Amino acid sequence: MGPSNLGGLWREESLCEYFAHVRALKPVLTEEAKKILSATYLYHRSNPCKRPERTTVRLLDSLIRMDISSLIPAGLQGGQTNVCEIQAGYNKFSENLRRFTPQAIQCAIFCGGSKCKYENSKAWPPVHMAIQNIFSHWVTDDVLAMARPSTAQIIKKDIIAQFQGWSIKTIINLQTSGEHASCGGPLEESGFTYDPNIFMKNGIYYYNFALKDYGDATMGKLLDMVKVVAFAVQEGRVAIHCHAGLGRTGVLIACYLIYSLRVRANDAIRFVRMKRPSAIQTRGQILCIQEFEHFVLPQMIVFPLHSTTGDRKPYSLQSYLRKQHNVLHGYEQRTFKHIPKIVFIICERILQLCDCQEDNSPSEIIYGVSNVPFTQRFICHVLEKFRDGKGNIRHSYSWAESLADSSYEYSTSTKACGSSSQGSSRDISDDIGRLSDVFCMSPDTPSCDSTFPGLDDSCVDDVLGDGIHDQDLLDNDCYKEIQSHMDLRSVARNEAYETVTAEEAIKALIKDSTSLSETIKKRLQEYQSDLNHRCTAWQRLELETNLEILSALLFEWLESLKHPLLDVDSLSYIVVWSSKPQRCLGKLSVCTRYIFEYLLRFVTRLRPVTAESQSLITKRLMAALTQQTIWIKNSFYPPNKHFQKLRKGTAGKLNEFFIRLMNLIEEVNTQEVDKPPWVSKWELLSSHLRDMECQKNNEQE
Repeated sequence: MGPSNLGGLWREESLCEYFAHVRALKPVLTEEAKKILSATYLYHRSNPCKRPERTTVRLLDSLIRMDISSLIPAGLQGGQTNVCEIQAGYNKFSENLRRFTPQAIQCAIFCGGSKCKYENSKAWPPVHMAIQNIFSHWVTDDVLAMARPSTAQIIKKDIIAQFQGWSIKTIINLQTSGEHASCGGPLEESGFTYDPNIFMKNGIYYYNFALKDYGDATMGKLLDMVKVVAFAVQEGRVAIHCHAGLGRTGVLIACYLIYSLRVRANDAIRFVRMKRPSAIQTRGQILCIQEFEHFVLPQMIVFPLHSTTGDRKPYSLQSYLRKQHNVLHGYEQRTFKHIPKIVFIICERILQLCDCQEDNSPSEIIYGVSNVPFTQRFICHVLEKFRDGKGNIRHSYSWAESLADSSYEYSTSTKACGSSSQGSSRDISDDIGRLSDVFCMSPDTPSCDSTFPGLDDSCVDDVLGDGIHDQDLLDNDCYKEIQSHMDLRSVARNEAYETVTAEEAIKALIKDSTSLSETIKKRLQEYQSDLNHRCTAWQRLELETNLEILSALLFEWLESLKHPLLDVDSLSYIVVWSSKPQRCLGKLSVCTRYIFEYLLRFVTRLRPVTAESQSLITKRLMAALTQQTIWIKNSFYPPNKHFQKLRKGTAGKLNEFFIRLMNLIEEVNTQEVDKPPWVSKWELLSSHLRDMECQKNNEQE
């Protein structure tokens, strides 16, 4: 059978003829490959109708015309005699051969069928069983990668007690129901080797994210899975498994490290393989993780530095909030729906240093991350509900909207961070334009390996293509970030700082940025870069005690937005309605009015201060929010932004609006429950809202 027969049907031939076609292509045939080829041959002889479109030559030619080489685990260094080396052993030939091997014989050939090595504790030395009698490794202090457990193991080896002893609160299953039915023992009614209720009845949360063999997972779905891992880690330790706990499990853990530590895909891949030898060993899995890096890291940019934005303009507030919403999770996502996290962290830290963080007003607003956002006590929230009675205001954002509205490129950021891989240097705008096509291959053969035949490199370091070979654990960025996180957490527990007065804080807030020392300016640049690229920068910011740094970061962020928070239209409303703060506030966009009210509440919480000091900080905020210069104490602020001057008449109306709104905030905050109803525009609005809700309830009844 020659090339002219490529389109024909599968024809009967002897095993010798079968191997003759294989040898004609001159591959290096290992004993394992011969077994696979023999099994494939027997399958097609017994089921000729199942693949009538594929001839022997057509099948094998696509598999064997490639380099034969093994993938060596990146984390196994010479001299580590105490670690049992597990060879990856999957080259492009074997990867593709596994992909085309029929499902009916995969388990028997690859895993050993009922004697599957991944479900047999005798196949592994103790160093590869962090959980006794299960092939498992701790990748981080909080995340365990493991092979799938079985009911027999759970009962005989008391896996539940082991989980509880290790404080494992969550187990995540990445299998589809019914997969690998021929491996190990029989499947339960659940379609898995165990009943998930066993864990749930013992207080262990259970999640099942079904990733099919050779299926695909959209980046959105993968990010949702990563968020679940991040949330679960807050509750306790997490165990993740697929079949062997190598392929899909390795991909998810690596993506979690990218998300939580803000590291590059290559660092995450190497770190996972150091901790879990043979994980993430194929090109498809590597590409999936690299695609995830390109998808998620651009949405974590905080400051639009030249090294990250190139020639593109900075982002708008709306664009920033969309990206923030996409990458945050849990209570943080809920709390910071309308408030930029960077603004909140800086302002609350300043108040903490002034010992003004507690809200001592009768309203008792708790400014923190919780299941009930503190913004629900804002005037903005009532205005929003009031308007919602006439027409809903939309606040949710789709993935496509978030990235399509991207205001910066990420390619230059990647270059600046020293990654020279082909994937990392690609312009993220290519991905933005085809969001519907962005996916990651998450195939998982019985040995949990994936397939992607597009890359020619044969070992992990070569596939990663960043010039790093035989990296030591101590040099890995994941390891460095984890250690830094642990150090900062220890500092936070033992933090001791001297409080300052509110007057000192205001003095720092209105300081001329051009008069800052070179040391402070250098630290500001480092902070901005680290907030873009390192997760530990947020912890450092929460521990910062230098008021000048905190103040400069706050105004730098506000004044770097693509559009001022109070733009021309907003100023027009304010000029006309400055004496009616509720009406002005209602005219502002939703994302603007929340941050605007938060900043004014921040000013009112800075106490005790003189009226003059409060006027100074109010004017400085006016300059930042309008991105126009304003006269403050013998000079224009900000002095180095090349903004146009704010007109005197507009400045007067804006100042009136600020004062009236702050008075309204104070009025609302100081209302005692046992006092008679107070008469104001706010009360009329609240009363109108209550009447509208009562009317709606009556109509429903």
